[in-house]
Amino acid sequence: MTAPSTSTSTETEAPSGGALMHRIAVHAGPMARPISGRRFFPLYGVIHHVGRKSGTEYSTPVVVRQAADGMYVPLPFGERTNWYRNALAAGGVRVTWKGRDHWFASATVVDREAARPAFSRVMNAMMSMSGAKQIVRFDPIDDRSADR
Repeated sequence: MTAPSTSTSTETEAPSGGALMHRIAVHAGPMARPISGRRFFPLYGVIHHVGRKSGTEYSTPVVVRQAADGMYVPLPFGERTNWYRNALAAGGVRVTWKGRDHWFASATVVDREAARPAFSRVMNAMMSMSGAKQIVRFDPIDDRSADR
């Protein structure tokens, strides 16, 4: 097994209107990586995924919010996001959040309105400003993954 890549696995193309957010993600990813997934910084988690074509392991910092029905991760770049496509191809994903690993077998894309209750007012406003219209809801594999 190879060591995980330090790449943020961000998209190669930003959708129209998302160019600014894409630039922010490219630069913020490496800065967020050291604190993502840690107990003391619950805003960010790390999605561990394997490239669909390359087989390379990636660790991508993402905004995470846990709710009773699973874990929510905004998709500011839509379903073309590489980590999302990799997770679908693999049939599951591991997310490190608050210092623990959580395993998920299925992912459902929901619109921002459906996920609104899982996020604070500030987070909802930030997602609205960023243009994120889709959110992934990961369903836990078992009860251990759903622990908060």
